[in-house]
Amino acid sequence: MNQTADFKCGTIDAKRLFPLSGSHSEPKVMIGVGDHKIENSDAINGSGGQLGFSVDMNIFPELSLKAGFGVLQLPLMRDCHLI
Repeated sequence: MNQTADFKCGTIDAKRLFPLSGSHSEPKVMIGVGDHKIENSDAINGSGGQLGFSVDMNIFPELSLKAGFGVLQLPLMRDCHLI
C-alpha cells in the first residue's frame, strides 16, 4: 500500500562563502533553523535545525552545478486535538 504525504517547511538559513581565487569552484557552509510539518492522515510536526555543505562549480557564467550534503535534525510530534 502506497502512502503519500505533504512536507511543508519554513526555514531561516545563513550561508558562509569561501571563495577560492582562480578557481571555478565556490564552497559554502549553511546553518539554519526551521519549522517542519508532514501532513497525511496523521499530522506530524516539529522544529529543528539543519546544517549543510555545498560546492558550486561554475561551468560558464550562465551555468553552474551544485553538489551538496545536508543534515536535518528534527524531533517529530503528532498533533493532539482535544475535544
